[in-house]
Formats: sequence, C-alpha cells, structure tokens
Amino acid sequence: MNRNARVSLLLAVTVLMWLVSGLWVPQKTGSTNNSGTGDGVALTQVQARYYSSEYYSPTMKLFAETHANRHVFLKAQITGEVISTPQVRGVYVSAGQTICELASDGRKADYVSAQASFHKSQLEYTGFLSLKRNQFQSELTIARAAADLEKARVRLDLAREAVDNLQIKAPFEGFLETRSADVGDYLQAGELCGSIVELDPIQVRAHVTDHQISQLETAQLVEFHVNNGGKYSATVSYISSVADSEIRTFLVEAIFPNTASHLRAGVLGNLIVTTPKVIAHQIPGSILLLDDNGELIVRTISDSNVVENTHVTIVGESEHGMWVTGLAKTVALITVGQNYVLAGEIIDPVFENKPDE
Repeated sequence: MNRNARVSLLLAVTVLMWLVSGLWVPQKTGSTNNSGTGDGVALTQVQARYYSSEYYSPTMKLFAETHANRHVFLKAQITGEVISTPQVRGVYVSAGQTICELASDGRKADYVSAQASFHKSQLEYTGFLSLKRNQFQSELTIARAAADLEKARVRLDLAREAVDNLQIKAPFEGFLETRSADVGDYLQAGELCGSIVELDPIQVRAHVTDHQISQLETAQLVEFHVNNGGKYSATVSYISSVADSEIRTFLVEAIFPNTASHLRAGVLGNLIVTTPKVIAHQIPGSILLLDDNGELIVRTISDSNVVENTHVTIVGESEHGMWVTGLAKTVALITVGQNYVLAGEIIDPVFENKPDE
C-alpha cells in the first residue's frame, strides 16, 4: 500500500469514528432562560413600563381667524351730488354720524311745502268736523276732507324721508373701513358711499369635521389663542347645520369682547375646545404602531409575559406624550423593543417601575 492510500484510509477512519461517536454522546440541552423555561431558545428581552389610567379632558385645536362682528355697506337711497364727506377713512365713528351728505336739489323745499299742506288739511278737517256737529256739513264733505288729510300726511312722510336720506349715516359704532364717494361725485340710488365694521365684540370663525362637530354646542365656552401669544375666552354663538359643499366642513363661530377694538379682523390663531372628561392613559408617542389594517396599536404584556396587540384611540396630546383610550386601568406596555417582537411571543421584560408607581 502506497503512502497516498494510507493517508486516505486514515482520514476515512477518523471521519467514521466522529460520526459514530454522536450515537452515544448525549446532546447538551439549551441553557435555561431567566424565566425558568428550558425550550432551548433564549427569550427576547424588552424594556417595559406600567401605566395607569387618569381622567383627561380632551381638547380640539382648530385653525381660526377673527372677523368683524358686523360689516355693513352704506348705500345711497336717493340720487344726488355728494357735497360733504366729514369723516376720513379709518376713523372710529358713532352711531348716527354722517358719512356722506348729498345736495338737496329742492327736497328741503318740498318738505316745507308738504308740512304746510298737511297743516292746512288738518285745519280743514277739524273745521268740517266742528260744522258737522252743528249739522252744517254732509258726510261726503267730511270724507273728502279726511282723504285730503291722509294724502297730505303721506306726502309729508315721503318728503321727510327724502330729506333724511340726504345724509348717509353710520348705523352703529365702528370703524369707517372704506369711503367710496368723494365731494363732487354723483351717486345713484344703491351706489356705495362707504362701509362700517364693528370689532367689539369680535367674531372668531373655524371649520370642523363631521366627527368634531358632535363635541360642540351653542353657548359653549371656548378659548381663542392668538398666534402672537394672546388668549381670550369666547362663547360659541353659531354652528352651521349644512357642510360646505367644497371642503365638506362645518362653520363654527364664537364671539368675545374686544375692548378698545384691540384685535383686528383677519388675525390668525387657534380655537381651543375642551370636551367632556374621559378615562385615558398618557403614553410616549414612540411606542405607537400600526397593524396590518393601518390601525393604531400598542404592544402590551400579559401576566404570563406574552405579547399582545391592543388597539388604541388618540384623544389628545401634550408635551409629555399622547393621550389614548382603549387600555385596561393598569397596563404593562413595551417601551423599547416593540418592533422586534410579535403578538403571542413569550418575552423577557425588564420593567422600569412597579404596577403601583
């Protein structure tokens, strides 16, 4: 037997002895894990914490904008040339102050004439009534005098109204936002003289979804937080019954005092609506996951250290985390390692606290 054959035979015998040795040498069992199970697989270790429920008042944060409580356009009721515009644009005006004045064009003379005619008709009617008592006047004459008196009264009322319409006045206190007419302009009936805005009280408008609208009611107290830091207490004054056809949301209006008209229309902020208290848990937002259906879940731990998926609903948020509902009064949640375990898996949790802490 040559040298190569002897080496090959020696290797074959060595391999055969190694294979046969496995039949009599017992396999070592896997090391026992920390929980005392001996299934041969080391359990996944995760970090966990106990959370207890609390009463929480959820809040809705709605994008909002201030609006004038009233915005009225002042229009001419009669035709005429503008002869005076005593108020400049932007000033604060009182109710009854003249914004535009039109030329009389004989209307004041008509009013004086109508007054004289009414006074004459009144005297005639009174005289005829006196003669009737003495049976010197017929019923027909009295009826004609009464008709003439009524015609004179109507003419006087129309003449007085025409004279009053020569001055276009502010209907309420507010700011003269625009003044569209100047001295020398000739206004037709219905043409614009200017506009008045009322900013005290002031309105706040926001839009809510069909889900959010159920949390609102008229006379409900809310807060308006201005983007520059100001906060104002307001009251819900109006909730739309019909959704906007384009954006499918409902208009909500709130109102609050605006002393000295400090806030102007068009200021942006948030309308804060506090809803009734619920029982919820405050948890870190980082432990929230999505299941296969795209719904929010957290991974909880049973008493036997089995992972479970529990659906939750977010009802609010704060600087310390998210407020959710759907959990037991006291629950063990995986806070680190939740992405590396599955529902039904037995794990080795390391807790940061005790259930009663």
